[in-house]
Amino acid sequence: LRQKRDRDIRELEIENQELRGQLQDLKQSIKDLDTQLKRRNEDLNKVITTAESDAATKANFQKQIRDCQSELDTLQANFASEREIRKSLESEKRSLMEENNSLRNEIFDSTDVSQEILEREKKLQEDLSSM
Repeated sequence: LRQKRDRDIRELEIENQELRGQLQDLKQSIKDLDTQLKRRNEDLNKVITTAESDAATKANFQKQIRDCQSELDTLQANFASEREIRKSLESEKRSLMEENNSLRNEIFDSTDVSQEILEREKKLQEDLSSM
């Protein structure tokens, strides 16, 4: 009976040591898993920070694109307006040049007539003087 009890005690001690070894292995596994979890959380936080930074950068670029598009629209409108003004001014310039030419021709015509009148008067005076 005593031998059986000693044998049972030894068996229980061996089993106890095996369980303690398993417990120690499990504790080490928990430690390793906890370390991995901390590393992954750090990596996840870095990824989240990068994603937030990228989102802010993207929003900033989108705002710049909208601002540039608005400025481009304004410039295009100004360009179209200026083109219309130039067309109008060119038309007015042509009209004024035509009017100027017309007036110049009138002046030349009247100058020719005046010159002819002066020549006739001069000739008449010469004729009268010679009489």
